[in-house]
Formats: sequence, C-alpha cells, structure tokens
Amino acid sequence: MSAKKPKEDKKRIKKDKDKTKSFGEKLFSRFVKKKDKENIGNEKKDSKQSKKSAKSKTDKKNDKSKSDNKKTSASKPKPTKFIDVTPAEPEELKEVYSIEDVINYRSQVIRSVNDDKRKHLVIQKLRLCSVRFDFSEIVDDFKSNLLPTATATEQQQAQNGKTPKKNVDGVVLGELTRTHTFSKAQMERKEQLSIGVDKKRQMLVEIVEFISTQKWWDEDILKELVHCVTANLFRTLPLMSKKKFVKGDEEEEPFFDPAWLHLQLVYELCLRFLISNDIDKKVMQKYLMGSFVLNLIQLFQSEDLRERDYLKTILHRIYGRFMPLRQQIRTEIANECYRYVYGGSRGVHGIAEFLDIFSSIINGFSIPVKDEHKAFLRNVLLPLHKCDKYEVYFQQLADCCVLFVNKEQSIATTVLGGLLKFWPRLSPTKQAFYLREMLNVIGALVEHENGFSYPKYKDIILLCVDKIFECMESPHFQVADQALSLWKDTVMLYLSKCQKDMIWRRLFIIFKNIQLNHWNAGIKQLTNEVVLYYERIDFQYWKKLKEEYESNNDQSTPNGHTDTAKKPDGETEPEQDHENNGNNHANHKIPVIVPTTLVPSQYQTEKSTKIKRKRQQRESKWKSINEAAMQNKKQFVQENEMNGHTDDVKQNDEAIANVDNNDNSNTDNNHTNDDDNKASSDDAQQTS
Repeated sequence: MSAKKPKEDKKRIKKDKDKTKSFGEKLFSRFVKKKDKENIGNEKKDSKQSKKSAKSKTDKKNDKSKSDNKKTSASKPKPTKFIDVTPAEPEELKEVYSIEDVINYRSQVIRSVNDDKRKHLVIQKLRLCSVRFDFSEIVDDFKSNLLPTATATEQQQAQNGKTPKKNVDGVVLGELTRTHTFSKAQMERKEQLSIGVDKKRQMLVEIVEFISTQKWWDEDILKELVHCVTANLFRTLPLMSKKKFVKGDEEEEPFFDPAWLHLQLVYELCLRFLISNDIDKKVMQKYLMGSFVLNLIQLFQSEDLRERDYLKTILHRIYGRFMPLRQQIRTEIANECYRYVYGGSRGVHGIAEFLDIFSSIINGFSIPVKDEHKAFLRNVLLPLHKCDKYEVYFQQLADCCVLFVNKEQSIATTVLGGLLKFWPRLSPTKQAFYLREMLNVIGALVEHENGFSYPKYKDIILLCVDKIFECMESPHFQVADQALSLWKDTVMLYLSKCQKDMIWRRLFIIFKNIQLNHWNAGIKQLTNEVVLYYERIDFQYWKKLKEEYESNNDQSTPNGHTDTAKKPDGETEPEQDHENNGNNHANHKIPVIVPTTLVPSQYQTEKSTKIKRKRQQRESKWKSINEAAMQNKKQFVQENEMNGHTDDVKQNDEAIANVDNNDNSNTDNNHTNDDDNKASSDDAQQTS
C-alpha cells in the first residue's frame, strides 16, 4: 500500500496543474509532443540508411576482387570435356502384356509427349489396358475376411466331444465376432492388385480424354482400340448369386457387376470413338462388321442394368451411322428373340432394350411397309406375347405394335388377330395387359391420319369387342376392372355407336348381370359409373332397354323358381319355400338369370353361322384326308401288281382268312360250352 501512494499523489498533482493551464497552453503542449515524436522517427531512419550504404560499399569491393581472380584464371588454358547426350529411346512394344507389367508401369502423360512419340505411347497404353483383372478374387477375399473361424474354447470342446453352446434361436455363441486373418503373401498380392487396378483406371481416363478432345485418327490406333474393347467387354458374364426365398422379399435386388469400375470407362471409350467425326467410316466399318456386332448383341444378356443401357446407346449409334450394318443388326436381334421365345436357354434380360431400339427403327420405315418388316412383326413381335415374363417388356412391345399401325393401317388386323390368338387363359395379370394393348391398337386404327372405315375392319373389331365382353364377366376383379374401364374411353364409345343395336344391348345385359351377381363391391360401383355415363349419352335408348328388361323380368327361371322383385338399391330378396309340415321356413338364395330376349337376333345368327362354318371345314378336311388315303392305297396295290408280288399278297390274304376262321371256331366252341354250363345249372335248380 505504501508503494502505490506516491504514484497516486503524482497523478493528482498533474491533474491539478492541467486544470490551472489555459486552453492555449494545452494546445501548445500537444504540438510540442508531436514534433518530438517526428524527430525521434527521423533519427531512426537515418541510422538504418547509413548501415545499408556501408554494406553496399563492402560488397562492391568483394566483387572487384572476385572479377580480378577470374581474369587471371581465364588466362590459364583448361582441358576441354566432351559429353555425349543421347535421347531416351521409347520402350519396345510387347504384343501381350501381363498384370505385373501394369503394376510396374511408370505412367507418362500423353499431353506432355511430342506428336512423334504420342502414337507409340497411346498404343502402349491401349495394350496395357487390354489386360483384364479378376475382380472376383478381390471380392472373394473380402468375403472370406468375414467368414467365421473356430475359437480356442470350441476347439477344446470339439476334442472332448462336446458341442458348442447355442442360443435359443440356434445361433452359435461368438460366431459373429470371429474373423479370418490373411497371410503376408496374400496381403502383398492384394495390395499389388489394388495398385494395378488404380493404374489401369487412370490410363483409361487419360485415353478417353485424349480421344474426345484431340484429333486421333489412325488405323493402327483404331485397331488397338477395337482390340482393347473386345478384350475387356466380350467375356463370360457373371451370374447373380441365388438367395433362398424369404417370406416378404418379393422384389429382387438389382445385380451390380464387380468389374464395373473398369467396364464403365471401356464402354465410354467405345462410345467416344464411335461418335468422333475425324474418322473414315469405310475403314471403321471393316473392323465392326461380323463378330464385333454379334458379340455386342450377345452382351445384352447381362444382368447389370447399367451395362445394358450403355449397350443400347452404342448399338443405336452403330445402326444410325453405318448403313451396311443395319441388316445384320436386325437379323441378330430377331435371332435373340427367337432363342427367347422357342428356346429355354436364353433369359429375359435385354428383350426390353431390343424393343426400345426397334421402336426407334420403326419410325424410319418407309410407306408402304416392306414385307420383310411385316414378317418380323408376325414372326418375332407377336409370339413375344405368349412368353412367361411378359410383364417385363409389355410396354415396349405395345409401343412397337402401335407404331406399326401408325405406319400402315392394315397392319392392325394382324396385330389384333395375334392378340386374340395368343390370349392367356390362366393368367389374369396378362389378360389385363392384353386389354390395355388392345385399346391402344384400336385407338391407333380409329384415329389414323388416313381415316377409318368401320365396314372394312368390322370383323376383327367385333371379335375384339366379344373378347372384352367375356373379360367383363370374369370373376377376377383385376380383369373385370380393366375391361369395364375400357368403355369409358372415347374410342370404344365411337365403336359402340357404329353398331348400336348389338353392342349397347349386350352391354346392358352384362351390366345387369354384374350388378346382380358379382361378388366384388368395387366392380359393382364401377359398373354403376359406366351405366350413368351411357345414360347421359343417350337417355331415351337406355330407357327403352330398361323397359324391355322389366317387361321380360317376370318370366320364370329354368329351375322352377320365380324371379324376385327388384329392390330400389339393386339387391334382390329370395322367396321362401314352405316345407311339407308348414311350420318352418327356409331361405334359399336363387341366382338371378338375365333374360336372353335382349340378345339381338343378328348376333345369334352370326354365332350359329360361325359354328356351322367350323363344322363344314372339319368335315371337308376329314373327307380330303380319307380320299388321299384311298388313292395312296390303290397306288400301292397297283405297284405291287406291277412288280409281281401278287402271289405274296394272295398268300397273306389266305393266312389272314385262316386266322379268322380259327377265331370263329374258337368263339363257337366257347358259346357251346357256355350253353352246356347254363343247362346244367338249370337242371340243378329244378332238382333242388
């Protein structure tokens, strides 16, 4: 406290002096303080400059002494040395490289090399990239690291003959915590493979960048590019591991190829050199024609969706750019579809992509469509409807059929006839798909740019309408729903007006039958909506049909029961049958049968004529076959007579006659024995 007091006293004295000073004195004191600070700063700068000038003088003296020494040394002659500089020779190219060459390769950047050496370096890197790595080994090593190994306690228990302890769920305790250890050689090999994979990926990225940004055209480089693509892509395709079916796992997991790290860059490389403009098409066509296109189409069997997408774009580019290859591509696509339809070896993978490619091809067809393309529709596209996994590619197939009808209107008869021919009997989901495709084809037919004439396509349209009527009464709710929703479409409304007396009457009958007898409430509600839709269109005609139905509703059913009165809700009450005693009553649900008087006579006559026509055709076929057989028999007898085999024929006839006589005699003897037995049995009964 004693040390602080004098400081406080000094501060107080200064404050008292400042208070006594005037305003001018205070300003003058501040000005003096600033001047003193500026003088101190100038003195420091002068001292620094003097030091720098002294250093510069000493440096100049040292430089003069060094220059004098150099002059004296230059006067003395020195021995001259000659150095031979040889440029670095490029490495010799190998025809085949190995995985070790890729691992030990010292990478050089293509941009940093001169134009003379660039071709050599590109070819070398392409040959190195054609080396394939087995990614399954890497994946298997990773999986084996997770495999369980026996613990020390379990080994002792196994030696003693004891089983390891298990949990309630049957899981061995400690199984999830065990790991498998690799040896040093395995770990080193794994590290080397990872280094090689990274180097190859870097080289592929560099080559893709070089081809897409710079002028690269050279036939030797093209040859190596095609070789690199074939070596990496054309391989045995990996299969997805089949897992056991678990309840609830209905959706299959997508398959991913383990080698996609390299495959993606190779596909990008193939696409880039096909797209590039600085090429000679005739020379490139020579390398693509034949086995390259065939193997490329066979790769569509891959289970990886990413690979199939790349293949679709590449094949589409080849088809659009190289005219002579189009015929080969179409035939190979047709062959793959044939293998899927008629052979059991090929899977469904790639069919949707083929149809996508072909839908873009159909847009370029000329009018009228060639017979070759119509044969493809008839022999390839229509039989695809009957395959098992139709739901995978049904949208693409329907688009192809509609595009054919848009090109030429008369093709609609073949498409609709094919749908009716391959109509599924036991698959309700396929029936729903067929109905949707049928509506699209009929819509393309009716709304064609050349116009639509109903009498020309009347037969095929009535067959389709009959099939739709059949599906409306299906017990499966999905099929009935799809068939009923078709009648809300404007195309079907237009067709129903073309032949109103027949189609509207059939519709009325089926609607009533569904409202009364169908088990699903949703289907009944949908039928009520469709009925309201048609009532609004033509109220008077629909009222006429109602009156006709109500007048015929009082008729008795074939079972002897009478139809019950109709409630306002649309429900029916079954009548009560009295028993013989008259005390108990039993309720019996009687199925309501719609009267057939509403069915037009024209429809019945057409149906009967079709049945008669089919019978006549069968009879004519049987007669023609019988006549052909008789003619062949006569020719055979005449040939035998000409060749002198009549005696053999007579002997055969005599032998057959003898056999018949023996058989007749045996049967007569049997009959006499039976008569004797009967007579003896009658005598025995009389005596008794």
